[in-house]
Amino acid sequence: METQTHLEPDLHCAAFVLTRGFPLLGLQRSGKRYLFEFASDAQAAAHEYAANALIPARDYADAIARLKSSLYSEKFKEDRNENGNGNVYRNYRR
Repeated sequence: METQTHLEPDLHCAAFVLTRGFPLLGLQRSGKRYLFEFASDAQAAAHEYAANALIPARDYADAIARLKSSLYSEKFKEDRNENGNGNVYRNYRR
């Protein structure tokens, strides 16, 4: 049986969900974009974000930084797999 998950495309909403205490389960690629994967009950936190709920600012900023780090790490792994030779220092703005 497949476990239901909440896929969040928005970085800032995902940071809010992370700040609310839901762990990031992974990243899923969708075309050129990535989706942040959380447990299905994280959808309630995403609705709180849309309703403009308050959270601690420093925790939110830290969550944004962690998610960006996850994105860059995933991109780095993909570039390394594509190149095969370890030359991964490419311009990320395509």
